[in-house]
Parts: sequence; structure tokens; C-alpha cells
Amino acid sequence: MQQSAERLPNTPALGGKGNSLDRIRVLLRVAAATLGYPAGSGPIPYVQSGVAFVLTGAALELEQRARASRSPVVVADVEAVEALTRDKPRFVNETPIRFLAILPMGSGDNSPVQLLTLVDSRPRSIDTANRLAMIAIETFYPANPENPEAAAVRLRRDL
Repeated sequence: MQQSAERLPNTPALGGKGNSLDRIRVLLRVAAATLGYPAGSGPIPYVQSGVAFVLTGAALELEQRARASRSPVVVADVEAVEALTRDKPRFVNETPIRFLAILPMGSGDNSPVQLLTLVDSRPRSIDTANRLAMIAIETFYPANPENPEAAAVRLRRDL
């Protein structure tokens, strides 16, 4: 599946995260990515890239767990999780979601937690799913701020 290269606006309010999210989605070869603050029953995306999707039921519970624990939740194959299979997470075009990664983003214990959510219609191996999650996190918060493209270089090397 070839990913669209559409661009999100790089507005000052987003701090360039629209472009980063778009790059993450394309580089990691996922159909969609959102970044938002949790509110109510799920996060309100304020930046979105790719195909629109909505999480329901057990997937929302995973979101809440990721937010509360500030720990990533990565599901390599949604069909392998009975609770998720019952809820049938889908893209708005009715294509089933098979890969799901919910990654809390925050710079400290007292900072608000943003959730970076990556989804795709293709499942991943557990190793690949975890590697994609770590690369996504490192792209937003690079260990070396002098070189924010380091994660992209590693992605091309590792995949």
C-alpha cells in the first residue's frame, strides 16, 4: 500500500508537529496517525495525518491505560485480542484496523499527556510493532536534538 504524501499545515500553534506527524506516518508506513490530548472518553485529535479512524470500546480502554500509566500500548495484531475483535476497530471507510500503537507523549510527570496513536490495516510482528513505536517516540523526542532525523535514518536501516 503506497502512502499518500499529503502535507499538514505547519502552523505556529502546532509547533511543527503537523509536519512531524506526517513524516512519522509516511516513514513508518502506517495508514493513519493522530496526536491529541485525552478528554472524556478518548483523545481529541488536534493533529491528524492519513485515513480517518475512530476507536471504540476496548480500544478506548487501552487509550485510558496508556494515558494513566504513561506507558506505550502496542497491539501487533488486533485480531489476536478478543476484546478488540468484538469491538471491531475500523477506519471510517470500514476497513478493519489490524495494528494499533498508543504512545503517551509528555515531557515530565506534571506535563499534560498527549497520545500519539498509530494505526494500520496490516498487522505487524511483535518485534516490528515495538520497533515502530520506539522510532515514533524518538522522532518526536530525539535523544540528540541536533539531529532530529536520526530516527528516520535508523528506520531506513532497520526495516
